[in-house]
Amino acid sequence: MPDESETPPELGPAVRALAAGQVVFGRYELRRKLGEGGQAAVWLAHDRRLGEEIALKFVLQAVAASPEAIDALKAEATRSRRLTHPNIVRIHDFVSDAVGDEHPTLAGISMEYVDGESLADRRLREPGKCFDVEQIAPWIDQLCQALTYAHDPKRRVIHRDLKPGNLLISKDGELKVADFGMACSLVTSFRRVADGVQGGTPPFMSPQQLRGDTPSESDDVYSLGATIYALLTGKPPFHQGDIVDQVKHKAPESMSERRARLNITARAAIAPAWEETVAACLAKDAGQRPVSVDSVALRLDVRGLKPAPATPPAREAIRVDELRLDHLQTLPTQPAPAGMEPPEYLRVPTAPLPPPLVAAKAQSRSSTTSFAVLWECLRWFGIAVFTALAFSAFAFGVLFLLSTTENKAIAYSFSFVSFFIGAGLTWVAYRGIRRGRR
Repeated sequence: MPDESETPPELGPAVRALAAGQVVFGRYELRRKLGEGGQAAVWLAHDRRLGEEIALKFVLQAVAASPEAIDALKAEATRSRRLTHPNIVRIHDFVSDAVGDEHPTLAGISMEYVDGESLADRRLREPGKCFDVEQIAPWIDQLCQALTYAHDPKRRVIHRDLKPGNLLISKDGELKVADFGMACSLVTSFRRVADGVQGGTPPFMSPQQLRGDTPSESDDVYSLGATIYALLTGKPPFHQGDIVDQVKHKAPESMSERRARLNITARAAIAPAWEETVAACLAKDAGQRPVSVDSVALRLDVRGLKPAPATPPAREAIRVDELRLDHLQTLPTQPAPAGMEPPEYLRVPTAPLPPPLVAAKAQSRSSTTSFAVLWECLRWFGIAVFTALAFSAFAFGVLFLLSTTENKAIAYSFSFVSFFIGAGLTWVAYRGIRRGRR
């Protein structure tokens, strides 16, 4: 099997001559190169027809020149285009510059562009260059959902090249499975042209896939286990020596043993359920692996987990007792834009009032208060006199009409007493009203 690192020159002069600003296939304006591997080069491009950013994967010159390989890629693109899932990178179309029966100079796949990075790149920034279970659990849930959707009997699409490099994390923290069936088809097509060997990424391939057996869901289950192994230890189960022979015949060490051998100590311990499930996924016999990706998710207990939100920047705590007007008066302010001034009752003075103005306001309030008290006293005094006279006049009139001449003195005396009774009742009413206002 040829080493992938030896094949980049086979991309061909047409692919290597691509440059930013160039328009290809009559509609895609190239922006920048996203990556380049042994079987393809990926560019960010602007679709002039739809007005959106897409990713263009250009295939090898040897593949573009092979009618058999082109037909296989077209069929795979058609199958993969039916996958519409939030955790799967959408395949748009197979594109080429061929005219009629001519061999194309450029050929490739247009697909959804994900603004983010792969788990392979993100892993390199972690302590020990590996993740903890808690970190990847929500992504493994999303990955299992995507694979379960693709494996459904209505679709039966097998990825066949599952690995951390094909798992993209968007800016929102959501996982997207890239190259669903396409990456393996590109490798297989090239190697079919080159030497007839089944394609894939050997450290993540099942023994059955290495033998060239018919693709099955069990192959993706094995690759899922190898992917989790690599994310939690920094390396796939087999990464040195004769990888193909080890995948077929050697049992991998546990993830905890691998961490200890690589001296990875700054990580939380791996739960036994994860150790057991990953070991089951890596079984040599396909019949001993979990029956489906969904059963793997159930064993790992990752259903319904959400990625951890980004930690907001720390803000300085403010004590409640600091939110007083005398503190706010000294805060610097900036003028509001024209037409955006706050209402008068929401404005805060920028500085304390000058002492003379404060004294003038205090004196004004004192004068106003004294005048109000004097006016209220005079008003109630007048009410009291009027009420007393009314009581006295009423009493005198009644007694004067009913009494004889000899009892006129009694009428005068009762009228005098009634005057004070009326004044007293008025005073009691005044005090009651004052107390009620308080």
